[in-house]
Amino acid sequence: MKIESRQLRVFIYSYKFLLFGLIVLLSYFEFSATLVENHSTVIPAQTNFKAVIPCPELVPSLAQILDQSENLSNQGILIETLDGGTQLASLNIDHLYNPASGLKIPLSLAALERWGAEHRFRTSFYIDGEIDPDRQALNGNLILDSEGDPTLRVNALINLIRDLKQFNIRNVNGDLIINGPFSLNSLFSYEKSLQIARQKLSQNGIYIHGEVYSGTVSGKLLVSYHSDPLIDILWYQNAFSVNAIAERLGELLGGPDGLTLYLVRYAGLELEDIFITHTSGLDYNRITPRGMIKILRKLYRWCEENHYAIDQIMPVAGIDGGTLHRRFKEIDYRGGILAKTGTLVETDQGVSALVGFINTQTYGVLVFGIFNSHGDVLTFQRWQNNFVKNIINRAGGIVPFREFPLEGRFVYDYQKSAHKFNLSSESNTPISYFD
Repeated sequence: MKIESRQLRVFIYSYKFLLFGLIVLLSYFEFSATLVENHSTVIPAQTNFKAVIPCPELVPSLAQILDQSENLSNQGILIETLDGGTQLASLNIDHLYNPASGLKIPLSLAALERWGAEHRFRTSFYIDGEIDPDRQALNGNLILDSEGDPTLRVNALINLIRDLKQFNIRNVNGDLIINGPFSLNSLFSYEKSLQIARQKLSQNGIYIHGEVYSGTVSGKLLVSYHSDPLIDILWYQNAFSVNAIAERLGELLGGPDGLTLYLVRYAGLELEDIFITHTSGLDYNRITPRGMIKILRKLYRWCEENHYAIDQIMPVAGIDGGTLHRRFKEIDYRGGILAKTGTLVETDQGVSALVGFINTQTYGVLVFGIFNSHGDVLTFQRWQNNFVKNIINRAGGIVPFREFPLEGRFVYDYQKSAHKFNLSSESNTPISYFD
């Protein structure tokens, strides 16, 4: 029996490396995430737990909020100093948990390394032909070139069309050609976005007499629209947990497989630390607390090396608008916590995650990941608030990351305030916000 058991372990071990090779190969050829989705059904059992002595109240406090039928294997916590030299709390750090929207942090890191913080996604109109000013006609094709702006709204497209009209174009005696991953309102499919583009052209006095289809760019550039800088888009995505933006950015990065490949090859994660089905954090994604801490550290270092403050990418609890606006508002904690929330009410029988940084008097910056599942999410959030406050008290209190909202960013609840990104101004399809 021992020999058979050993052979079985060797087979499983070999199978993991075979699976990794297949994921890498599929990512290079831009295949779908089918392999990842199939793998999601094989989740390692989580049956035991370990907690470290420096946080004696961790296990007892968790036990108080868990149903008697549940056990601590469904909860994962890791809190360490930024340099990794001191560990303040640890529980099941190598088990896989659903990060929910906490997955937007790995996505943010991959996007920053891919494009840089100041990148602006461009949407442009080209003409492949000649303009007849007397007849106000383009004798040729009109080309819409898109870099995949994840925040492009219909209103922005309308303004771009109005700029195009200044070139005396009313009739296009050719086709409308779309190049690139074009989408509108972050929610519309490619096909629906094409349909809307043609509709908005005609509604604003530019008529396409040919077909609408995908193609390549050629001809002369006439007008362009640029998005906000990527760092602003990421802050907005993370503060308000906008799934639509995260899904669009994920598509540009190669989908779930592309993000997985990046995290394994360049962010230092092992294959067993993570698997992804949706880059927004929806559905059954998985990560270990240890893996999330690696990502948070890499993000912090990226900001240092590129001369950005980490609060330009993640919201400050109790100060900035979004999902953390009403948490940690007390004077003793306000401004000292920088985090991303994650909430799924039904998936995994209830998920609440909180990952980020705490700036403390005694230890400096702490990196933390808290993953609660199989329970009531509001109960989990209340426990997280109390637990983090206890950690702060033990660490001598906070040092605020920031005491005031960033200029031009949200201050109040997003449902009641206007904002600089103009993402909620289009009435056709309002953005849906999920945490």
